[in-house]
Amino acid sequence: MPSTPLLLEEGGRLDIRPAGLATRLVARAVDGLCQVILAGACLLLPAMVVERMAADTQAEATARVVLLVLAVLGILASAWLYPVLFELLWQGQTPGKRMLGLAVTDDQGRAPGAAAVVIRNLMLLVDLLPALGLVGLVAASLDPRHRRLGDMVAGTMVIERERPGAAAPAVGP
Repeated sequence: MPSTPLLLEEGGRLDIRPAGLATRLVARAVDGLCQVILAGACLLLPAMVVERMAADTQAEATARVVLLVLAVLGILASAWLYPVLFELLWQGQTPGKRMLGLAVTDDQGRAPGAAAVVIRNLMLLVDLLPALGLVGLVAASLDPRHRRLGDMVAGTMVIERERPGAAAPAVGP
């Protein structure tokens, strides 16, 4: 995909390359695999504890239920916190994005702020409707920068970062 010039608030111009849909989907698949592994750990560890407990008393039965509820909450939290924490701590990247040289930026090409990261990931619930991300896929297909609804609402986009040995993006007046 050709680079797109961004007019910066400071008056300059930054040439960026929006990430293509196929690359974003592969990055999402890598992240999905990582999330499945995390969810499995969230379920497996409490299940191992529950397995060792005998349900002879009411307290032990209650402890089993609490551990299973914590496991389910851990799975749900990992599904949403995974992208939020990585994008905040890794300057707009998740493991999948990092593997493929992608990053989330704000509309000025900078690392996104906390509010933008939270908003774009909350909107993932809408982007995933009605099933398998159809809303997000259609939105990204129609947008010239391949932004899903979450990106549009949050003022973010996913770009191709320069790779080692690649030419630096052009910055000019």
